[in-house]
Amino acid sequence: MDDVTLIIDVSSQRMLTIFLALIMFSVALGLKVEHFIELKKRPRLVFAGVVGQIIALPLFTLLLTIILQPPPSVALGMIVVSSCPGGNVSNFLTSISRGDVALSVTLTAISSIFAVLLTPISIVFWSGFNPKVSALIQSIGLDVKDFLVQTTFMLLIPLILGMVVAYKGKKVAKFLYQPMRFISFFILIGFIVVTFVNNYANFLAYANIIVPTVILHNIMALLIGFSAGKLISAPMDSRRALTFEVGIQNSGLGLVILLGFFQNIGGAAMITAFWGVWHIISGLILSGIFTKLDKK
Repeated sequence: MDDVTLIIDVSSQRMLTIFLALIMFSVALGLKVEHFIELKKRPRLVFAGVVGQIIALPLFTLLLTIILQPPPSVALGMIVVSSCPGGNVSNFLTSISRGDVALSVTLTAISSIFAVLLTPISIVFWSGFNPKVSALIQSIGLDVKDFLVQTTFMLLIPLILGMVVAYKGKKVAKFLYQPMRFISFFILIGFIVVTFVNNYANFLAYANIIVPTVILHNIMALLIGFSAGKLISAPMDSRRALTFEVGIQNSGLGLVILLGFFQNIGGAAMITAFWGVWHIISGLILSGIFTKLDKK
């Protein structure tokens, strides 16, 4: 499985990088001062979400890779996903679940900003604690310093441009924000689905490893978010927001990183691509459960 290489043409890789830049740009367009007021108003809630996503999720993911002992490429994919920030999908799922949308948006904004530095660092840091993953990374000759610098700039430039537009041209930012947010999101989802379909034979061949691993990993991530809220005795709407923020990851970012720097390693890319499909399904299922609980 570690020797499988996904079929992705060069033009698709370039387009995916552009789409990722659009996503970071649209996130920056939507950054407002009131998003960060939540940090001052409810520091415990925000802190719980940040710690749950940035520290607890990759830590428990590392432990899960050690316990399950999956192929190294699969373990790498799990670590990459856990190192990515939350996505806009979490805001939508929180909204339809009657969760704390203000908290969800704040955590998405914070994690997206932190992702510029923390995502590449987190991938390298946590991978180093799994000997098999570390050996796999060394075998492909990854230049860690080059990886950290390039990934940071790939995320930082569109984020800065978006923040400049949001600050200097508020009307333009307001006009562009929603259309760009939805367009970039659906294009990215479309790319993940197309990648999944084009490599269907590989997914099918290793479905017995990919599917249960992603489902178990996602359940763990959702439980970490919910447990973080319960640990600080947060109200139920805030617990739901924390659940989706930690359990829903921007796997599109992970896919770009893997395709751009990790030589299309099959196991890692398949885990990341399937996560992009599955977390929407699991999020909608969980949202339905929350809705039924509210009715009861």
